[in-house]
Amino acid sequence: MALGVYKIFSVFNMPAGNSGTYLWNNVPKGKAYHIDVQPFYPGSYQEGYNHTVLAEVTRVWRRYRSIQKKGSIGVTVDVHEDIQFVVKNVGAKTTHFNVYLVVFS
Repeated sequence: MALGVYKIFSVFNMPAGNSGTYLWNNVPKGKAYHIDVQPFYPGSYQEGYNHTVLAEVTRVWRRYRSIQKKGSIGVTVDVHEDIQFVVKNVGAKTTHFNVYLVVFS
């Protein structure tokens, strides 16, 4: 089994207690996926640099979309597989986080 880890994007300034729903379209077929987050907050001169920030992936689901197109002979269907997920700031401070996609194949 092969394993790949990819940083897919970063989110900045999510307030404490807030959640965000995110989407990764058209993941390759025939693979298993895992979403992980790495929270960080660098601090500032005014607030100091001693912080604990927390982020949690609260839900992950797969979406299968088939899109019908008129073909020259019959019907053509494009199939798309997506991953959607919710990340929540479960800490008491605004946080940033990196989102990682782990691919098992």
